[in-house]
Amino acid sequence: SVEAGQNFKSSSLWLFGSMVTIALAGYVAVRRAWAHSSPAALLRPLEETPAHVGMFAALGRKAYGAVQATANDTEATPFNPLPKMVVLDLDECMWSPEMYTLAHMPSKTVLGPLGDAGEGVVGVMSGRHTIKLYPGALQALQEVHAGQYPEMRLAVASSADTPLAEQIGRAAMKILEVVPGVTMYDVITAGWEDDRALQIGRQPPLSPNKSRTHFPILREQTGVAYSDMLFFDDSVWSDHCYEVETNCPGVVTQRTPKGMQYEEWLQGLRKFARMKERVPVGDTIAMAAFSGLGKMFGGKAESKNYMADKIGNKVNLSKREEPAKANGDLVNVTFKGAGGVEQTIQVPNDRYILDTAIEQGIELPYSCRGGICGACVGRVTSGTTDMSDIDDVSFCLDEDQQADGFSLLCMARPVGDVTVETQSDWGMSLGMKDWEGPSGYIQGKEVVSLMGDEKDKDQPESIAMAAFSG
Repeated sequence: SVEAGQNFKSSSLWLFGSMVTIALAGYVAVRRAWAHSSPAALLRPLEETPAHVGMFAALGRKAYGAVQATANDTEATPFNPLPKMVVLDLDECMWSPEMYTLAHMPSKTVLGPLGDAGEGVVGVMSGRHTIKLYPGALQALQEVHAGQYPEMRLAVASSADTPLAEQIGRAAMKILEVVPGVTMYDVITAGWEDDRALQIGRQPPLSPNKSRTHFPILREQTGVAYSDMLFFDDSVWSDHCYEVETNCPGVVTQRTPKGMQYEEWLQGLRKFARMKERVPVGDTIAMAAFSGLGKMFGGKAESKNYMADKIGNKVNLSKREEPAKANGDLVNVTFKGAGGVEQTIQVPNDRYILDTAIEQGIELPYSCRGGICGACVGRVTSGTTDMSDIDDVSFCLDEDQQADGFSLLCMARPVGDVTVETQSDWGMSLGMKDWEGPSGYIQGKEVVSLMGDEKDKDQPESIAMAAFSG
């Protein structure tokens, strides 16, 4: 700090310069670690800056324990914003078995414990079969009934195969209890004047394709926009999640391949909040810092573009072409995933690999889609990619990594046929571990988070806000 201060004409200018440098470094750190990172990753980029800034990184690491404790004590819900409407599949998402396998209307009830809510109707008999809610689905409905998600309402989009299956499903909803005396039907239709939010079956005007019938009808009947919807579906026999994401732009989806687990319920709410809060907290913190500095030294608050100018406008989405405009030659892109899984798609050679992969149902991690966060990194093992649209590839990948075939798929075009090893988390892109070969779950499985399910309480947003609050 003394050496750095000697380069300034006055102590006040030195202080201002140091604070600007710290703010810039903090901005870069949060930008880099914002997408599914760990708290330690926030501080690591600071250590790559000049020594007088690295000192603050070391202090930050020592203070992390206190900051973490403050963040963990925060009572505010992590689900902000909440969806206005959560759309639920029924068969093998909320309950089991599937209605088309049943031949009798529900009759005899089965009593048992409804979690901690007391004893109630936990099952209903259809012939020899018992219709029961999955434990995670029951807990989710109990939380909704308890008012934990204000202004959030429920709906159903189920493509029951036959009219009888639809009738069985509707009847079961009116018998199964969420808490004693309150049925599943009561909870799902709460807030609606009628059962308009229950779109069940595939008889006209419905069809087997929920994205073409159920969701347009739900939007029309409820007045809720796609961008305010969250959809849960097992997506085992048909990938309804992909179809809805593709044909109903704005809907956020969450797969429940083994019936709704409670963590999948929380994961869906977290995913919705992250998808809707697209302005990284780094922008907010840096702008606040520069605004405060301006006022401190008697100047005017900086413009909204100030940070973009200082950082060099690294996130430049203006070069992203519209998908419909891609008309290049088709080449083969083969994705290698965990367990030896491979999937090949055709991609126009003038289009970004990630865009086409998402459209064709390949599960790949990504966040900024601007070549800066590193979440989308893959390793090209044959062929080459063109990343010339990224202003500064070295921000995420050093020269050795680029030479070793690592590529930012969000803004990389294939140059001829390409083979790509995929990843299932963001560890390598944040420099937290070495590349471990193909580990991506590229076929119908949710991306595995770097820090596991517990990491979300340690997100940069929570830690930064706790620190600034302290």
